[in-house]
Amino acid sequence: MKEYNITSKEGAREFVLEKLALGIRELINSQSYYNLENLDEYEKFDIIKSASELINELLEDKKTNEKFTSLILESKINGADAKLKLETFNMIRNLISHFPFFKSWEEVIITKEILMWNNPSGQSIVKYFSSPEPRNISYKIYTRGPYDSWDEKKTISILIPTFIEEKVIILSKFISAENVLWTFCLIDSLLQYLGIDVVDPSGYSV
Repeated sequence: MKEYNITSKEGAREFVLEKLALGIRELINSQSYYNLENLDEYEKFDIIKSASELINELLEDKKTNEKFTSLILESKINGADAKLKLETFNMIRNLISHFPFFKSWEEVIITKEILMWNNPSGQSIVKYFSSPEPRNISYKIYTRGPYDSWDEKKTISILIPTFIEEKVIILSKFISAENVLWTFCLIDSLLQYLGIDVVDPSGYSV
């Protein structure tokens, strides 16, 4: 196990980042990869909220956030949707962070008025759902396999609704709780790629 000088600024930073990243990995790997069919809607949402809190804290670190953002934006494998993939991930974690009172993903409903009630940060979520017409996004989830390979586990396709067509948006109608959890599995893979377990990235996709 790596030892850190937690009395130095950089040592403390590395210690906290590793603990956050490992917390995300343990939470995601123990549940969503293997036991989704055995979880009810409330258990799934508890994982979504816990993972979102850990990821939000992790991405408060400027260097990690910049690496994470660059890795998604520079991906060429899954077409031209890199920016939309990043926006989708940020929408999910921001929504969970700023509106923590929902009990399950199926209960999450949004309107422009809810998003903007007293929260300037809701502007980014409103913008996400304000395209002139619905948008399609598709992305693949890879997990680390044996011999440092990357195995494709899931392809997620989403039709993003718009406030122009729908005044009230029910999130589960366009992305299921299962696919939110799989999206967080993507984060676990990215964390391995970014340095928790750096491996040969050949065949890797985000």
